[in-house]
Amino acid sequence: MKPLTEFPTRPFDCWPKAKELRRMRNKLLWSAEERGDLVIQGLLLEGLISLFSGFGKFGDPSFGPHYNQLLENHEALIKTMEIAEAKGFGRDLCSSMLCHLGQLYSGSTTASPKGGTANPNFVFQSYDCPSMVKTGQLYAEYFGIPHVTVDVPYRDTEHTRSYFVQRMLDVIEWTEKFTGKTCDDESLAEGVENEWECFVLWARLCEEQKAVPAPMDMRHLQSLRVPWANLRHKNEGVEFYRMVLDEVRDRVAQGISARGYETGRFFHDGIPPFFFIDILKMPAQYGAVFLGGQTFDGGAWVKHENGSWEPGQTLKERGIELRSREEAVDALADLYLNYRPHMCYTAHRPAAHLKRVDEYSVDGVVVHLDHGCNGIQTGMMEVKRVLQENGVPTTTYEGSQCDPRDLSETQVRDQLESFFENLGLTKIIGETGGGKEEGENP
Repeated sequence: MKPLTEFPTRPFDCWPKAKELRRMRNKLLWSAEERGDLVIQGLLLEGLISLFSGFGKFGDPSFGPHYNQLLENHEALIKTMEIAEAKGFGRDLCSSMLCHLGQLYSGSTTASPKGGTANPNFVFQSYDCPSMVKTGQLYAEYFGIPHVTVDVPYRDTEHTRSYFVQRMLDVIEWTEKFTGKTCDDESLAEGVENEWECFVLWARLCEEQKAVPAPMDMRHLQSLRVPWANLRHKNEGVEFYRMVLDEVRDRVAQGISARGYETGRFFHDGIPPFFFIDILKMPAQYGAVFLGGQTFDGGAWVKHENGSWEPGQTLKERGIELRSREEAVDALADLYLNYRPHMCYTAHRPAAHLKRVDEYSVDGVVVHLDHGCNGIQTGMMEVKRVLQENGVPTTTYEGSQCDPRDLSETQVRDQLESFFENLGLTKIIGETGGGKEEGENP
């Protein structure tokens, strides 16, 4: 491990803007009905959010407005999931979807935590995983509204591209007929260009983590990703990530570090347990950092055969101008088929993880074996085996992204402390790694 060297550090200037964008997103959602705008239920944050840019402003309540609040209250979180379990859903279901269904059947899913309602017009879900699509179907049945899906293929071939493009065009046409609203194709193209650019900017942000010391850690990335999830199809989202990238590059140029020390550089693979997000603070107790992990999947990456990833280019940088609805949808298909990593596709994982360890000067990898997401777990143990065979210290812990019943905080802390200490790290006196810093909301 590296010597205990103190680096300059400072808070991010972009936190106030990030908070402003969160307020903007919430206002868009909870005033949508009053404005006569669409409310589209589903996890648009997972994909294809710009597909509806041609229909003006719209509310996007995801699958439950109380999700973040519940993560901070374990007792209420468990009670919410038990409501879904009482309806016959087992704990082998995706833990986040179990939480979302608990909100649905408790009657709270259309109610803002601060007042106001958002009743959905229809449910839309890209087919990233079966649990999301099935949850969307149950929501549609509960509200008595249509349920629309689009399969996202894992490979780009003549037939998959043709299907994907036509299916998205069908969704736009269906939305026009169902809502009586006309899709403005210029606005659609602008939304697609924005989503593309936000994906590229996110990849470039992640690439800055190669610097020593790293300008951010995974806690920063988790917080900075929130506008990406909700507003990447809007001009405000693009402007924000341009600003963040400029700030991060300035931090790199000045040697500004994430936390002030960097005795070790680690990756956290898998979705972190959101109800125990303090796990991301544990390396700081040893002067080390989590550089990232699953958070990198929000980027537009060119994936090379040797496993290396490099950020892609925006549509404008590639000289692509979107002049029709068909061209806009084809560009969106290109993003999802060729540049965005698929969370449940495993062919690239071992080589990509091994290459990333080298390119980012990583000292070790922590793998979350998530009981709450079977898709992301596919191939995780293969990744661990390949890393260990190539001399990369790797450990695992069992838990869940959303269900506190699947994780023992004491056991996980002991496991990770042993992992760090076996690598020669020692705790820094006075550094607890606890507490929430400004802007750090997962």
